[in-house]
Amino acid sequence: MRDILYIILTTVLANNVMFVRFEGLCSFMSCPGRKSSVRFLTFATGFVLVFASVFSWIADRYILTPLNAEYLKTVVIVFIIACFVQVVDNVTAAQYPRFREEMGICLVLIATNSAVLTICLESAQQDSTLISIILSALGTALGFGISTFLFGGIREKIENSNVPECFKGTPATLIAASIISLAFYGFEGVVTGIFSMGL
Repeated sequence: MRDILYIILTTVLANNVMFVRFEGLCSFMSCPGRKSSVRFLTFATGFVLVFASVFSWIADRYILTPLNAEYLKTVVIVFIIACFVQVVDNVTAAQYPRFREEMGICLVLIATNSAVLTICLESAQQDSTLISIILSALGTALGFGISTFLFGGIREKIENSNVPECFKGTPATLIAASIISLAFYGFEGVVTGIFSMGL
């Protein structure tokens, strides 16, 4: 139980994919800031992240390594990610056409999201169990969701505020992201402190 909590807290807070590692920034830089869009993007990215990580681990462990074809790892992982993004896109088109229209290109951006690719590559390279890979992917997806929700609200505030002309748009967004990242860096000490006390 302690290991599960440590993996989840580390990936959600101390090693947050967006504000500590600065990966997957395309999601909150180019996608709509509406809460419904943010919620849907979080779910879609989390789905792709978890399943692509698991399948990347399986492909590396049981296909690429036995065949001595590790040089194909990145190509195979990109293919796996693209397949799951296509699944999400097809389901969205069939079941939630309003969201698909609202999201536009943001849904396709999941396939090129650096956070998803990095986590899948790390999953394939780690000598870990399948359970720890799933927990790490779930924690990363949860951290991504928290970051996206948090930043969606901040973007709404920025858009509705009287920001100087030279800071409107991307500059204000990047300044806000850097301030939030400082707060997330503080969580590393919190998580380390909690587990060093013998939780």
